[in-house]
Amino acid sequence: MEIAWREEPDTVREVYRGILQVAVGYHHWSRKNYNGALKMFHSCRKWLAPFVPAYGGIQVAPILEDVDRLETILLSAMTGNTDIPIPDFPPIHILPTNPDGNHDG
Repeated sequence: MEIAWREEPDTVREVYRGILQVAVGYHHWSRKNYNGALKMFHSCRKWLAPFVPAYGGIQVAPILEDVDRLETILLSAMTGNTDIPIPDFPPIHILPTNPDGNHDG
């Protein structure tokens, strides 16, 4: 994904950047750097929000919904727990492509 982000000249580059920030948030969470995770979850919105509900076949709205859920889990657990189990990485939803090469939806 990072290679795609670095090489992409089009606007979808920003969507890739936002998705990568979600992944970095998970990485921080896995290393118990909860504040770093929250920072990445917060900053990914800057890159993803302009593309809601979808862009380039990628359904962006569900990604942001998942980030909201992750932040809620993390913030509520941070108040007293030093080891917060990390949820599974949510799937990225891709819109199907119809025969003319355009995305449905």
